[in-house]
Formats: sequence, C-alpha cells, structure tokens
Amino acid sequence: MEGLNWAFAADAVQMYGGLSGMPTIENATLYRNSVKRLLEEVCPKQLFLGYPFRNKNGVIQSAQIEGEQVAKVLQASLEMDAKLSDVVKRHLSDGLPTEQHELYAPFSSIADEMGYTGNPRHLPCAFFVIMNGYLEERIR
Repeated sequence: MEGLNWAFAADAVQMYGGLSGMPTIENATLYRNSVKRLLEEVCPKQLFLGYPFRNKNGVIQSAQIEGEQVAKVLQASLEMDAKLSDVVKRHLSDGLPTEQHELYAPFSSIADEMGYTGNPRHLPCAFFVIMNGYLEERIR
C-alpha cells in the first residue's frame, strides 16, 4: 500500500510451504518474478502473507512479516523455488520416468528427495499442482 510501504502477498509468497513443507506454486515463472519484484522493486517494510508458512528449518513463521525479516522471507521463497526447479530438472531431465509409484507416479523420486509426505489422495493435491507448474516451465 503506497505511503505505508506495506505489501499484501497472500499466497504469492510461501517460503518453504505450509504443512507439507512445499510451497504450492502453480506457475513457477510468475511466482519467481513476483517474489523478485517484491524483493528488488517494491521493498515493503511490512509483508502480509495469506497464512503462516514454514522457514528453511521447518518452523512456522507469522503471516505478518516486518522490517529486515521481509527480505529474508522473500529470499527464502526464491531459494525454495530454485531448489524445486533444480530437483525437477535433475529428476526429469530425460522426461517422465516409466516406473510408477502408487502414490506419486511419476514423481516419486522428487517426493522422496524433497521429503514430501502429504497425501496425494486429498484433491486437489498441492504436490501435483507444483510438479505441473515446474514441468510446464521446462517445456516452454
């Protein structure tokens, strides 16, 4: 908000995600660009998130971020995005695997590396939304 130097990000900034430990990123490019814009151009002094999200250590953070913590939260969000992008790139560099896993096919190796333990049977499953977002980015 102009003059107050506040930004309401809602779910546009998610650090390391919520209960699942992964942010729900539907479009990786847009997510990354939005977070970078907040960090480099908007530079808010207060940032209001949609929910409390986890930091790198898995600790739930307040949904209201102030002062120097704002840049740290935004940087953490970019770090997680880079990690997800790298994991998807490495695991799917040869395309989708042919082996299937009961829960996360064909993304079981990614779920294992990321430590994802969410239940994909709860639809819509954030894990599959995330995988689709990063796959679409690789295809473009």
